[in-house]
Amino acid sequence: MTVKRNFARGIGVLAAAVFGQALVAVPALAQDDQGNDCICVVAPGTVGLVTSATGWVKLNGDVGLVDATENAPLSVGSVLRTGVAGEATATVGQGCNVDVAALSEMSIRPLEDGRLCVRLTQDAPGTSIDPLVVGGSIAALAGGFVMLSLGQDDSVSK
Repeated sequence: MTVKRNFARGIGVLAAAVFGQALVAVPALAQDDQGNDCICVVAPGTVGLVTSATGWVKLNGDVGLVDATENAPLSVGSVLRTGVAGEATATVGQGCNVDVAALSEMSIRPLEDGRLCVRLTQDAPGTSIDPLVVGGSIAALAGGFVMLSLGQDDSVSK
């Protein structure tokens, strides 16, 4: 009976882990389906530049992230990142002026029609929940419940 119970517990833990991993994948798929959230769409071949940068501000370069400086050039594929103590402003094309607050990222990506999408994303501290933490917690709870329910003897008097 003990071998059968241990086998059932093992299956329960495995099922809980698979369920938890499925929940982790759902937010990642949802993020991919959001499409382009462009704050500006500019003409093909347009270039821009960083107009100001203070604190921790990085720009992707040929050797990875480099310190962003005033008048640093921006082009297709550019990503401008700010840290906790950083902020920047950038101009892309005509009329697309972007304020990049702390813990934000501005990127320039091509659209299917050749125009460029300027996208701004922010990561507010304390407001985002890591999907791995949520999925792992759910899997652990589900596995615990399965193990507890399988480990209970029949409490009805015989």
